[in-house]
Parts: sequence; C-alpha cells; structure tokens
Amino acid sequence: MKLIKVMVGVCLALHGLYANSINQTPKRIEDSYCKPIHNDNKDNKEFCMEYSIEYPHITHPNQALANRINQAINKHLKPTNAKAYVEEYIKEIGEDIWLSSHNEETTIKLFSLTPATFTLSVATSSFSGGAHGSYNYQAYNYDRKSGKAINLDDLFAFEYRDTLHDLAQKAYRQSVNISSNANLTTTQDWFENRFVLAKSIAFGEEALHFFYNPYEIKPYSAGTTELKLRYQAMQEFTSPDSTWYALFKQGINQTNGNVNKVFSSNEGSLKITLIPQENRKVHIIATVQGFSHYKAGGFSLSFPQLGNKNLLKNIASNQLVKMKLYPTGSRLFYLPTRKSVTSNYLLLEADTSEWSMLEFNKRFSCSVTVPKYLSHLVIHARLAFRQKGQIIKIPNDGIEGQQGFKNYEVSIPIAH
Repeated sequence: MKLIKVMVGVCLALHGLYANSINQTPKRIEDSYCKPIHNDNKDNKEFCMEYSIEYPHITHPNQALANRINQAINKHLKPTNAKAYVEEYIKEIGEDIWLSSHNEETTIKLFSLTPATFTLSVATSSFSGGAHGSYNYQAYNYDRKSGKAINLDDLFAFEYRDTLHDLAQKAYRQSVNISSNANLTTTQDWFENRFVLAKSIAFGEEALHFFYNPYEIKPYSAGTTELKLRYQAMQEFTSPDSTWYALFKQGINQTNGNVNKVFSSNEGSLKITLIPQENRKVHIIATVQGFSHYKAGGFSLSFPQLGNKNLLKNIASNQLVKMKLYPTGSRLFYLPTRKSVTSNYLLLEADTSEWSMLEFNKRFSCSVTVPKYLSHLVIHARLAFRQKGQIIKIPNDGIEGQQGFKNYEVSIPIAH
C-alpha cells in the first residue's frame, strides 16, 4: 500500500531580530509504501519505506522576499518514491529480509533573516539498517535581494580562511572552557588534536554558526556540535565592497536588554532605541539627525502586530508639532495609487510643514504595552519628505508597509 499526504498546519512566527514580520505555515509531505515479505519462517511481515518532509510556506509584507525564500525552500523538496525504493531493495536483497523497515525524515526551516541574507537549515535523519540511523544538518545561505546562493567567499576579503580559522578556534576553546593549548582529543573527544572549520556554516543575525555533523569531528554519540562566532570579531577582514557587509555594519547594539539601531545615509541618520520595562512595556525613543534641507516632512512608526491605539501611551516630541495615531480600520494614504486605504495595523505618525526650521536633532518617544501572546515586539520605521511636489522616501529599500512605503525594521524580545 502506498500513501502520499500533504498536510498544512497552523500559522507560526519566526522569532528573530529581523524576521518577526515573517509568518510560516507548516507543511508536511508523507510518502510510505509496505510490501509483504515471504521468508523461510513464514512470518507475516512487511518491509516498509517511509518518507516525511516538513517545511514552511513563508508570507511576509515584502511579497518579493517571501517568493525568494519559498523558491529556495522548494529547491530542497526532493522527490520521493517509497514504492520504487521498496521494490528495488527487495530485488537487491531478496525477500528473506530480517532488518527493520527503513525511513527518512527531513525538516526544512528558515534559520535566519538578516538585513542582507536569509538562511535555510535542512536536517535529515534516516535509518536503513545497522546499529543506528544517520543524521545530517546543513545550512544554505542566500542573498536577501536576489535569492542567489552565497558562501563565505562572498562575505570576506581575499585569503580570510587562516584568520577565520584562528578566531573560530579561539571562540570554541572559550565556549568549552579549555586553554589555547589543551588537547582536543583528550578534553573534547575530537578524533584529532587539530581544529577544523565546520562544513556547514549559517549566516545568523548576530553571528556565524558552525555546525559539525556526527563523525565530522566527534563520534556519533556526541551528536551535532554548534559553535557561534560573533560578527564583531570579524569586522577587520570583511570586504567593505561585499553586498553582505551589512551583516557587520547594521548598527545593532544590545546592552542590558536595550536595543539601539542606527540607520545612516549621506543626508542624515535615524536612531531607534528600545528599552524594555516592567509589565511587558517597551519605551521607544526615535532620534532623527539631519535631513535639514527638506522643508516639510516627518517620521512614522508602524506596529504590524498591533491594532489597538490604547496600547500606546506617553507620546511626546521635542519639536514635531503634529502627531497622530492611526489604529486598525483608519483611512491612510496609499503611495502607489495616491488614494486612501484602510489600515491593517497601528501607525504613529509625526509630521510638520516646518521641518527645515527645526533643530538638527528631532526626537520623539512613546511607550507600548506588548500583548501576552507576543514574544517579540516588531517596529517598522520610515521618513518621508515633501519637496517641489515630490515625496522623498527613506529608506528606498526595506520592508514594504501598508501605505506602500519601504520601512526599516527593528524588534526586541519580550521577557515573560
């Protein structure tokens, strides 16, 4: 009997610093086949092969980005044929099969989403006889804008491997609390007293993740070994011309739970500071420097997870005169058509017709109460200026919001 299923689960969210507006709908493909076996003992027995593949379908406000991620995922959905596997195996081994049935399980996940990249993880476990099964974990990295597969050669300057090797070894020895000259074989059960870089490397949001599979450096019983090497340690030999230089220069700083993110351009900068407080509250401070040559304009914060205006309190500004709160259901200006649309989530907008008359630093703040069902608070931020009948949009690339403008994104984890 052959059984093939495709199952869809409930919607889940990826909780990462840049990925919290990502939604994932779990899907599962199953393919199984069993065939009766006639052996000398005349036992009633079947030999079966079972395949299962779990993967997410991605949705995101930036539909083009979601399409690129889904296309990358689809490339890892290998075709299965349990019936052909069983028939071929029996043909090769014969019907006197005493081994247990075989299986293969694959789990595909969106490992990370950064300002410049996204990474998929593909974990495969299988059993095809023997003392134990096998397990393999691979990371696949992609350029966020193009969907092109990328690797370390794209990220670093020329001849980086020796330096990366030394930094990774130092980080590993510190993580397991051994000295720089301690023997890896006797202290960590490595096969050889020689540090090597992992074959599977993921571009995370704050670090490179090295995944060592079973038998790569240690026995099967040790499982998968993971090592994190933070980007700050590698800035000196990162190529400034690289598209993925943003991983190292993204302006993120986390101290005592605070998140500080700075977005800079030739015209000025925008700094967002998120300060966690008691009772699931977050204090938000936005500071705009420069852009003083524009006569009129303003700044907005959007909260794609929130709709109720009562969640925002203590709205204040040092200079911006006009500030307005738009809850879900409000009418908003939509850039592509220049007509009004109904808002899907909460928006706070600060605007003035005297932007060029204000001081260099424009600052405003508010506090938000985060609902209990959220583990992260996600905020989208943008600037827009009006000049000679034109709308100047900042940023030009980013997360597309409900008004058709591109946005910066920043988030903060919420303690339960």
